[in-house]
Amino acid sequence: MPCDLPYIPERLHQNGRVSIPSFNVGEFVYRRARPNELENPFAKISLTDISVNRSGRNQELSIPDDVLFSIRNEEDFEVYTDLEICTLQIKDLNRENQYAKQFSDDEDLLTIKLLHDPVECMYAHSVFEIALNNEIVTFDNYANTLKAKRHRKLRSQVRQELATMIIQRTISQGDLTDE
Repeated sequence: MPCDLPYIPERLHQNGRVSIPSFNVGEFVYRRARPNELENPFAKISLTDISVNRSGRNQELSIPDDVLFSIRNEEDFEVYTDLEICTLQIKDLNRENQYAKQFSDDEDLLTIKLLHDPVECMYAHSVFEIALNNEIVTFDNYANTLKAKRHRKLRSQVRQELATMIIQRTISQGDLTDE
């Protein structure tokens, strides 16, 4: 189905474009966050599929403000005006140019992957997919999988990994001029 939200720019529509499985070192991903959580929006969230928008590197897929668009038909607004943009930067990739990391404790293996997951009104949509012992963690199974007390260390490791990707401040040319 084509995107039927008139306020979404055409450049963001999927229009049958397929996902791009590889990423680039230095590529940005953008996430919405509450202003008081901007320093680390991952500190308190459930670690299930964490939605972001990828910027692209050789071709622009999205700009930071695009992540503020509502892409859900059931929402009665166009833009999240109460949220801000958190920018993350991909710092390393595997040989296949994909972001995939593993964390383990004495008993369990947790994997986090960044996947380009286009939707009709947001081609740049991507997710950090988290799997515990090869079972993808979802909102439905979170309480019985990763939320268990014994997985506190794994949750902490993933949150720390995501936090290291956050760019605290981007300096623009305007910031460098003398007053």
